[in-house]
Amino acid sequence: MKAKKVTTRFKKVEAMPHIEERKKWLGRLVADKLLSHAQELAVGHKRLRPALKLPRTQMVKRHRTERAELGSGLIANR
Repeated sequence: MKAKKVTTRFKKVEAMPHIEERKKWLGRLVADKLLSHAQELAVGHKRLRPALKLPRTQMVKRHRTERAELGSGLIANR
């Protein structure tokens, strides 16, 4: 829409937001959304980390005992 049409169509053009103001507003909106998504991901990872760590520690313990048994010759051929 051209500037002439806007001024004839709307009486209070000064009250309308300008393009640069809208760009800044949208930029802030997007940045806020991205930050909130990043925070949600961080919280989710913190919550899931212990659940993922337990099976790993059990596996490491199992592997260590098997290596120790292999090294000492306790396990022959299975």
